[in-house]
Amino acid sequence: MECNEVFFNELCLKNKSLSFDTWKTMIKAKSALGNIGFTICRLSNADYAQLMDSVKALNNPTIKNIFFQFFHTPFETREIEESDDKASDFLSKEVFYNSNSAYGFSLASYYDTFALSFATSEEWEQSKIQVARNTGELLEIHHISKLNHINENTDWLETRGELELITTDADPLTKIPKFRDDHGKDELDAFWKKIRNSEYVVSCINSLRFSSYNRNFIRNVYSDGKIEITLPWTDKGLGLVIQSTGRNRRETERIANLLEEKYSK
Repeated sequence: MECNEVFFNELCLKNKSLSFDTWKTMIKAKSALGNIGFTICRLSNADYAQLMDSVKALNNPTIKNIFFQFFHTPFETREIEESDDKASDFLSKEVFYNSNSAYGFSLASYYDTFALSFATSEEWEQSKIQVARNTGELLEIHHISKLNHINENTDWLETRGELELITTDADPLTKIPKFRDDHGKDELDAFWKKIRNSEYVVSCINSLRFSSYNRNFIRNVYSDGKIEITLPWTDKGLGLVIQSTGRNRRETERIANLLEEKYSK
């Protein structure tokens, strides 16, 4: 799911006006992004209108051209189909920065791409920004507002090409599961004895609470390699949490897809 568009951090405009120098700093960052294939920044209609007002006020041809080339609506880079349960589920869980809802950061995290800000305050002069989903999960956002932020995100950028999933060579019989004491151990154990054979499965951390309403095999995916799996064919919606070999959200999403293809039937 590689995305070569970036998403705008709407919070950088909150109670801020943009000076000519602030635009110049952003233009340098934009040029660096273009050199590595990122040519579009997505933003909301409201933020687009606010930037347009700044462009008109500054009345600078270079800024005007950059604005129309680089900034585009709508916010979403592609239509999220109703059937795309993972995307809609992820994006339905709000992302917050310092108690402020931050949809641009949410999109940047889901699509594993940059969030872009104008350097309107010191907090937007970082190359990585930590935010929190309303579930409590912490996310690290790869962020750019200045030219040097490209170099500071080099290690991550190098992982955005073709995925190279790592595997475990542990004997499946040595992978001992941990289940809650309250329900469904026999059914969970039977399923575990199948999925533990995957070379991407390291361990079973725990079982999940009943989730009879959930009909999705993959319930949640985390950037540290954890995957929550529900067994939708069970009446009570039994489930378990596995530790995979995924080293980031992108890898873990791919592993979750592979597990679903092989073990959800």
